[in-house]
Amino acid sequence: MNDVIVNDEYISEMIQFMNTQGQQFEDCISKYNLILMIAQMNGAYEGKFADALSKFASAAAKLSGDLESISQIGKALLEGYLNEVDEADKYLY
Repeated sequence: MNDVIVNDEYISEMIQFMNTQGQQFEDCISKYNLILMIAQMNGAYEGKFADALSKFASAAAKLSGDLESISQIGKALLEGYLNEVDEADKYLY
């Protein structure tokens, strides 16, 4: 019978990584949206480019909150995995 070895420390590091990356992604998206808003205010006001930039900025704004949510889902899945492994192995301790 083969043993499965779960590296709890590595998974805990990945949980922290997911949390940190989610926050950093959100910071980047916020800055990116600000740049797009400034470009709209200081760039072309009419025409195809202005319309395209407006649509693109609207689409980019919808990303706000999504990336952190995705990282939180990953974090929850990893935490759940650790809890399930601990529960399954509690008779060994």
